[in-house]
Amino acid sequence: MTSLRAQNLVKRYAISSASRRDVLRREILRNWFGLRVANKQVRYREAVRGVTFEVAKGESLAFIGRNGAGKSTILKLVMGILTADEGRLEVSGAVGGLIELGAGLDVSKSGEENVIDRAGLLGIDDDRLQEFLGSIEDFAELGDQFYDPVGTYSSGMKARLGFAIAVMLPFDIMICDEALSVGDARFAAKCLAKVNELKKDRIFLFVSHSMAMVQRFCDRGIVLDKGVAVFSGDVTEAVAYYEDNILNRGDDTPKIIDFDRAYESEPAPVASRSFLEPLLFNTEKVTEWHAEVGVDRGIDIAWSINLTSVRSSPDVQYRLGFPVFGGDGTMQFGCAHENVRQTDTEVLSGKLVIPRHGLHPGVYYVVISLFEGMEPILRQLVKEIRISSTGMPYFGSYSVDHSWILGNGEGKQDA
Repeated sequence: MTSLRAQNLVKRYAISSASRRDVLRREILRNWFGLRVANKQVRYREAVRGVTFEVAKGESLAFIGRNGAGKSTILKLVMGILTADEGRLEVSGAVGGLIELGAGLDVSKSGEENVIDRAGLLGIDDDRLQEFLGSIEDFAELGDQFYDPVGTYSSGMKARLGFAIAVMLPFDIMICDEALSVGDARFAAKCLAKVNELKKDRIFLFVSHSMAMVQRFCDRGIVLDKGVAVFSGDVTEAVAYYEDNILNRGDDTPKIIDFDRAYESEPAPVASRSFLEPLLFNTEKVTEWHAEVGVDRGIDIAWSINLTSVRSSPDVQYRLGFPVFGGDGTMQFGCAHENVRQTDTEVLSGKLVIPRHGLHPGVYYVVISLFEGMEPILRQLVKEIRISSTGMPYFGSYSVDHSWILGNGEGKQDA
């Protein structure tokens, strides 16, 4: 029966700081004189630390995390490319990978001959071989070049052949590392449809930085942080945890969550705010200012600005704005009032109400900007806000209010 079980997996990589001269000296002493000299300049980095999971036939599991989190290392352990230093890994079934498409192909042989070699490794007899040869040739869409040496293929053609071999041969465990689709849009759509069809009858392990793809193809998710599994559960909850706790976190210490309890997001660290420049506060015209930001489905900003009494005049026109920036410095949107009038109390005050902000999960910065006529007199960061993830996929820069009207118009649905 097809199954996959990992218990407390640990994988270490040796990192040496020894010079080439020291390495050569050790090799000479070992090979010429039979002497072993300990290398005291070696340290080890744990790429995977105590990871445990179990997957059965028909289940799909995603490994989620930043670059260097240990995702690809786990896939290579399952494929047998790497060996675990500690822990236990039980693999029942043939493993096929979509990791580096085209890797492992013999460039001196034709596409057909490469398929025959792969089929031989799986123990496919001659009667079934012809069936697989035809299906792989059709899927790869290489035409007559299927019979030419792979060394004459373009990189895209190699990827097509590699993908076709991985999905058409009868592997029990299918592994994919960011390589779900190759080629043009039409061929890529065919790849996605084929993977979606096959994963129902296989174990499917998936690594991707696209959370939309993760949720499309997987039922469960494990979030990795510096080799440690910090969350395991339903894929929607895993994506929400990753987006809330990993993507925008600034500290280096993985936070391990109790998988049986709910979690709370922690505030994001202060990031670089160079994109907010220039910040200014003209104390000759503004004595003090205050703004409070409330965030839920929408954004409420209550504000007050005290102006200097010597400048108070009912004829002065002020322009007030609240731009909202993303963590990468891109302005998501801004709300501006072009004619804010000063009251007799020398205080500008009011409230900005945004019923629904439409911001996607992440960290954002609310800025206050005040002009006296055309002269900027105040620009300051009001607050760093955090939008939590629901785990649902999202697209574009932000979402807008909309509804769907289906069929005859009686099936209106709010999004």
